Amino acid sequence: MANARCVEPEWLDELPADDPRAMRSRRDLSRVNALMDNAGVVSGELRRAAPFGLAAIAEIGAGDGAFALRIARALAPAGRGAQFTLLDRQDIVKPATVADFARIGWSVHADRGDVFEWLQATPPGRFDAIVANLFLHHFDGPRLSGLLALVAARPGGCACALLHRLRAAPLPRGAHRRAPAGRHRMQRRDAA
Repeated sequence: MANARCVEPEWLDELPADDPRAMRSRRDLSRVNALMDNAGVVSGELRRAAPFGLAAIAEIGAGDGAFALRIARALAPAGRGAQFTLLDRQDIVKPATVADFARIGWSVHADRGDVFEWLQATPPGRFDAIVANLFLHHFDGPRLSGLLALVAARPGGCACALLHRLRAAPLPRGAHRRAPAGRHRMQRRDAA
C-alpha cells in the first residue's frame, strides 16, 4: 500500500528572495524548465486553444516571471499588445524581466498574494488563459480540487497546467559536464 501524500511548504517559499540558496534553487528550476521544454508545451497548447491570439494571460505561482517570459516570446509577434499577469507569494520579478516583456511588445503586471484570495477577487473573463507550471504540487487533494475549480471559473478562454511532465529527449551538447538541476539539498527535499 502506498504512503499517504504529505504536502508541506517548500523551503524555497520560506526563504527571502535574495538568499543564496533561493537564488541557486531558482536557477535550477529554470534549467529543469528548459530541459523539459515546459514553455514550448504551454505556448503550443495556448496557440491551439486560441489560434487568433490572447489579450490577457495570468500565471499563478509565477516566481520571477522567467517562465511567462518564455511563453510570451514563443507567442510573439501574435501577442504584441497582450498582457501577462504574474501572481506569486513573493515579489521577485526583476525590472530586467519587465523590460524584456516590453521589448517583445507585451505588458506585464506582477501581483503578490495568496492564489485562492487572488482568484476569488478576479472577475470571470478577465483572462483569456490562466497557466501554472511546477506549482500545483503545492496543494493536497481537497485544496487542489478547490484551486482548479476557481481557475476553471475564471478564464474566458482556457486554463493550462503542466504537471511535472517527463519526456525522453536528447540532452544538449555538454549537458553531462554541467551541474545537474536539482542537485541541492533544498530541491531534493522540496521535490519529495
